[in-house]
Amino acid sequence: MDKREDWVTQVRRIFGELLNSYVLSTIPFNTSEEHANYKGTITVSPTALTAMLEEIIVNLERQGFKKFVLCNGHGGAYWEASFVKHMNFSKKCLTFTR
Repeated sequence: MDKREDWVTQVRRIFGELLNSYVLSTIPFNTSEEHANYKGTITVSPTALTAMLEEIIVNLERQGFKKFVLCNGHGGAYWEASFVKHMNFSKKCLTFTR
């Protein structure tokens, strides 16, 4: 396990403990168009990423979950604000932290 993975695991554990919550696995992909020319970079469109996150939230809502926290460590993810606005307008369920 590399140091970044270690740090991410620690942050996830702390969030779970502080919020007394269930913590999902980290999504390993994000919007990274600025790094697309570097070999090995995997970037997804904001449309694909937000659709996946919305599907995850919808499925968890069916199971009784009511509130969600989105924690993103990728500084170039410009899609976050509009996604959080959309989810809070339609479902009033999402908190965002960076």
